[in-house]
Amino acid sequence: MSDEGYKDRIPEAALKNGKVFRPLAYALVTNERAAILEELARQEGDRDYLSSFHGLLESARGDAGELFWFTPDGWWTSMVLCYADQDIPMAGAAGDILRAFGEPCYVTVSGRLNGDDGFDYEENGLRLLIAPD
Repeated sequence: MSDEGYKDRIPEAALKNGKVFRPLAYALVTNERAAILEELARQEGDRDYLSSFHGLLESARGDAGELFWFTPDGWWTSMVLCYADQDIPMAGAAGDILRAFGEPCYVTVSGRLNGDDGFDYEENGLRLLIAPD
């Protein structure tokens, strides 16, 4: 969070006197992660349920090549959305959106989460939707 590129993404609720106040920031991150865990639990009870999150889409380089990174709410708890070289519609759609709207851009991602990798696009046809800001 000390990186200047993230300064504008930090919620006001995590700041005190214009600076990140760690107890508030940790509380917000904990709440965000709890919401993701609630989504995982809800999916277990309803196999047709698709989670939906609004956040930032970005690309990055990883050990396995270029990946598309998704950050719910745009400021913390990032997850891998997919890899650019995967032969799935999601990879092409993510690249198209970043080329068209710039990087990073706000999107809505809907699909089923899995506990290991983020979203499970193979089984349930993850959808990447552009959300108005």
